[in-house]
Amino acid sequence: MLLGAAALLALCPVPALAQSVSVVMPASGPAADAWTALEAGRLREAEQIFARALAAGPDDTAVLLGSAVVARRLGQGTNARQWLIRALQIDPSLSAASMLLAALSREAGDLETALRVYEAALVRAPDHRELKAGAEACRTELARLTRWPGDLGGETRLFFEGPVDEATARLALESAARARDRIGAALGVTLADRVTVVLVTSPSSPAPVAAVPAWSTSQFDGRVRMQVRPPVKDRAEFERMLTHEYAHAVLRTVAPGGVPTWLNEGFATWLEPGGLTRAGRDLRAAGVLLPWPRLQESFASLPPEAVTAAYAQSALGVAVMITRAGIPAVLAMMRDLAAGETLDGALRSRIGLSVEEFQREFLASLRVP
Repeated sequence: MLLGAAALLALCPVPALAQSVSVVMPASGPAADAWTALEAGRLREAEQIFARALAAGPDDTAVLLGSAVVARRLGQGTNARQWLIRALQIDPSLSAASMLLAALSREAGDLETALRVYEAALVRAPDHRELKAGAEACRTELARLTRWPGDLGGETRLFFEGPVDEATARLALESAARARDRIGAALGVTLADRVTVVLVTSPSSPAPVAAVPAWSTSQFDGRVRMQVRPPVKDRAEFERMLTHEYAHAVLRTVAPGGVPTWLNEGFATWLEPGGLTRAGRDLRAAGVLLPWPRLQESFASLPPEAVTAAYAQSALGVAVMITRAGIPAVLAMMRDLAAGETLDGALRSRIGLSVEEFQREFLASLRVP
């Protein structure tokens, strides 16, 4: 289950970031035009203007910061980090750059790096309220976690929230490695970042956000977070759930926001081992279709009896698009949505269907023997 954008944006509060940005935002010129386009949600336009401004003034901190903000919104985390680090090399007191750099680390599940960024920034701005709050949030979360030492140097950071179990740790690392290979091969996408997995073994551990429904035993909030009671009895189900949440980690690098829930959850379900077969079986068993507009937003508010049908319908909808246009087209569509394109516009340009035509094709796919 992918937690909502609001939960992830809480890692770098927009008002606090905007207030810090206003200190370096130019009043006029190309960079000002780019910031105006960014605030209006015209990300592609802002990206192009910032690129020209960066070529003309590679050491302009306002341009570096703006370029990083756009890159973050478009899923270009590596570029965003590079520009923020450069901005801080030029002006180490630039709190907005520190906040965004820490937020990128938190969004990637790397609380340890985020804390180091906050602490370095607080040396120069010891009374900065948002920096202090971010650092304290990281310390509080890390205090609840135990790092599994066997993950060092690997592609997965593994933590336990509760009692540590060696067999479960090894199962998680093996399952994560298979998920990375499976998803990377299917999408042609290589993760630049390590993925953080938190195994919640304590029955008293709080949910990551209040909106997590009781039926959800795994979530992705920048980290793969799974509730588990060792020893794991159903290893296949464990791997299926981990693969689903791992898929969210990969898809977030494609499109951090702007994507309807059914597309995110459907793609993650499609990427599970046996995901499409399971989706077909589950939808037939449910015997009901949900209105597509109802699947735009988080599934957290759905009644429990509708959840299985929601995931199944979403996966089969994604399968329709993949069959028609291919995986690269669906990924391109997600990038368009992250950049501010409408769902109908992205569907038309990448899949060759309007929203209404997609819904009709989905219904027709269910009638195929």
